[in-house]
Amino acid sequence: MEFAEYEFRRNRKVSDGATEGDHLESGARQLANMPGKRRRVIEEIIPEAPPFPYELQYLFTWYIEITQGLPSGGFGPSLMTWEAIAAWQRLMDVGPLEPWEVKTLVDLGMLRARVSAETAEEERKTRDRKTRRDGPSR
Repeated sequence: MEFAEYEFRRNRKVSDGATEGDHLESGARQLANMPGKRRRVIEEIIPEAPPFPYELQYLFTWYIEITQGLPSGGFGPSLMTWEAIAAWQRLMDVGPLEPWEVKTLVDLGMLRARVSAETAEEERKTRDRKTRRDGPSR
């Protein structure tokens, strides 16, 4: 789950449409080009990814496949449901899944939703601060 959370955070979209990872990489490159800065700035700014659990790579691949078929809710990421997993399993002709595999897929979906909700909350707080500072927009 640690690797998934890292990836979900790096791939979160921010208000300009880029991802958090894009912004970190851009900032690190710019700092690295400043006079007197060390070239290792990129490694210092961008946190190192947790190790990828290669023995569970198939689960992450399944998760990505299933999310591609989820309907959009319009107000955030679509949630991974038991029904979506069962439909994907049937349509893709995947054999029986172990209960822990299904639970892990649902947990990945909940983790992604939580990370996405953090971004929405941060954007709401930013709008609230701006409104208090500048007054309501007309």
